[in-house]
Amino acid sequence: MKLLYETMDAIEAEMLKGLLKSYGIETFAMGNDFDSIKGVLPHSDALIRIFVSENDFEDAMEILKASE
Repeated sequence: MKLLYETMDAIEAEMLKGLLKSYGIETFAMGNDFDSIKGVLPHSDALIRIFVSENDFEDAMEILKASE
């Protein structure tokens, strides 16, 4: 797995995961269980990290850039 994107916004993370899924790219998210304590954690610990397989990374980056 390779890190694709980081955000503190759970809605943004879900939208990106849905977008990638629509292109057949599976994702794995880490950190989305901390919503209730985000103000207490250091910024780097409160991030939602979205990972994709190394084989899908380049395609996922192109999709991400096109969606901005």
